[in-house]
Amino acid sequence: MAWPYGTQYRRERDALLAVPRACELRLVCGGAMADSADHDPPLALHDHRPGSGCCRLRPACLACQHRQARLIQTKRWRASRPTPAPTRSW
Repeated sequence: MAWPYGTQYRRERDALLAVPRACELRLVCGGAMADSADHDPPLALHDHRPGSGCCRLRPACLACQHRQARLIQTKRWRASRPTPAPTRSW
């Protein structure tokens, strides 16, 4: 698996977290403010290829990311449908 945390990742993560957003995982927090970026689908579940568009980053909190990791590790993770990108009304 390619290492996903290069310069492009850092730029995308910084842009994602520059605007306050709620955690989209909502496994533990119920929608607290995001403090990290989560790969969708999780890196543990696919062969990540940087720049290929194989996944996207979404806002998440560390507590929910840790819960997600435990669920994946114990094979109890159920993927949710991806949240559609917001549409612009202008």
